[in-house]
Amino acid sequence: MNHEFDFETVGKRLPYSVPEGFFEANARAVLASVERSRLRRLRTALAAPLGVVAAAALAWGIFIHTPSQHKDKLTATAQQCSIDGFVNSLSDKELSDLDDAMSMDVFLSSNTY
Repeated sequence: MNHEFDFETVGKRLPYSVPEGFFEANARAVLASVERSRLRRLRTALAAPLGVVAAAALAWGIFIHTPSQHKDKLTATAQQCSIDGFVNSLSDKELSDLDDAMSMDVFLSSNTY
């Protein structure tokens, strides 16, 4: 397959052809792809810090920022429930003994604070 190729007859024309507007359309497609990629990276870069801020705000709201009045009510209610349960579980004799012990307690029976 030894073909002689004569460059003098070809001249300076290209042996290939492209459709009209191919390079302009290709440039527009590449620029659009680069822009989509840039926006995707920007969205990803913003999503991580915003997610951390949202998680911190949620944790602050749930665990840290509980109004003290609300906490006090919850604590008092829990203590009252445990005391009521304890008193309800005592027999009459145990209640009588507890009342006698409390009436003899110097600190509980004194009215001076």
